[in-house]
Amino acid sequence: MSICSFRWFIFVLIFTDIAYSFCQHFHIALDGDMAAIILPAEWYHRVLEDPFGFSAIFQGEKYGAPNRFFVHWFMGFYFKNIPALLQHFVSPIDSVYLACALLKTAIQVLIGWMLAAYISGTANLSRREFLLAAVLILPLFQNADYRGTMGVIEGSITYTCFYALPMGLLLLFFFPFFRAIRSGSDLQLSFLQKIMLACLAVVLAFNGPLVPPVVLITCLLILFYFGFQYFRKNGEPSSPLSWIAYAGNLPKQLLAYLLIFSILCLYSLWLGTYNVENDAATVPVLERYTRLPLGMFNQFSLRLGLPLLLALVLVNAVFLKKLKSEEAARMLKILKWVGLFCLLFILLLPLGGYRDYRPNIIRRDTLLPVLLCLMFCFGLTSSFLLRELPQRFRKFFAGGIVFVLVFYTAADVNPRLFDHNRCQRAALEQLATSPEKVVHLSTDCTVLTWTPVTNERDSELYGRLLLHWGVTKEMKYFYQK
Repeated sequence: MSICSFRWFIFVLIFTDIAYSFCQHFHIALDGDMAAIILPAEWYHRVLEDPFGFSAIFQGEKYGAPNRFFVHWFMGFYFKNIPALLQHFVSPIDSVYLACALLKTAIQVLIGWMLAAYISGTANLSRREFLLAAVLILPLFQNADYRGTMGVIEGSITYTCFYALPMGLLLLFFFPFFRAIRSGSDLQLSFLQKIMLACLAVVLAFNGPLVPPVVLITCLLILFYFGFQYFRKNGEPSSPLSWIAYAGNLPKQLLAYLLIFSILCLYSLWLGTYNVENDAATVPVLERYTRLPLGMFNQFSLRLGLPLLLALVLVNAVFLKKLKSEEAARMLKILKWVGLFCLLFILLLPLGGYRDYRPNIIRRDTLLPVLLCLMFCFGLTSSFLLRELPQRFRKFFAGGIVFVLVFYTAADVNPRLFDHNRCQRAALEQLATSPEKVVHLSTDCTVLTWTPVTNERDSELYGRLLLHWGVTKEMKYFYQK
């Protein structure tokens, strides 16, 4: 197969995978947090009025999500405007589901693109190594049966915005630094890139709940990495002056970004202590740590997808050890650093608070950085082994990789997923067409809620959002029995 034919074949595979994911996202039901964040509800007004939480810090005021301004603002802006634009082409009900599907697909493409860039060392979509990395990564995005343990894109659009979107932007932020460290070259940034990275640091620090710990661990490990490099060349540190010399030897531009981002994230963590939603966290920290092993066990035992991915990374590590080349040794070092990041992140999770819907601390959303690390390690080691294994083994290894990718692709094919929002759509149609102002819904599925509404007075918030979207032409209340 010629290089041109290969590229077109890969492009078709990638486009097909993304198109199928879009169809999956389009048929997912709306979640129960959307109305409170988009309108917003009374308890989220304060965060939009005080983006950086100064009233919390200086006046001791407590309110909902004080350190998550940008994700609240983004959801409000997106879902107040995009469905209205889409209604030039589709019905009001379809416009909401379409807006959700477009956003989820865009976030999935962003994360997939960045992972492929980290694996291949280039973000150029026409490069062969990038395309190979993309093919290795995309089947690991599970939206069907394995979503519960290894879903990067949540069924809930709210959770997708709070977890997956910040991780995609964080991968985008760190990519220039990763590429410079990997190539051993100086960090080269244009003036526009410097401004964009500075703005991105501010946005991310006041975004989803995973960003501060991920940033602080990553920055710490980068400093350790440069420290090991420096002291390996100059001998073990013998006095405080050695550490001063090391600090002076760090790339100034890199150090400036790491320090600024770390300070912003430390401030965000401090601001998070004023989150009134944390007041319900009555489980002591020590007990949270005792629940951590069960959470890990559940994630790796309920479905085959996640333990298989971990096993594949470990098997690839064994192959790397047998190669005994300098490049293979470098790959193993990368795996060790990534493994250290995952360990530190998991150990810090119980300190992040407690939620009753996440009783064992670890769940697919909180474990997302670890999942992305596993995907990266699988793609990095597999692409390397496909190039460097001896010819007599390479065909067998390539066949095994193809089998694994087909397995994950087949696991993500579940026709029942396309019925996920059928009941909810029927309820919205009933609300749209009913002449009554208080509608008794004939279905018991949720409508912008987590549980059925049994009292019409509790449906006011959801009715207001449906009115804003044009699903209903006047304010309507609803209840279910």
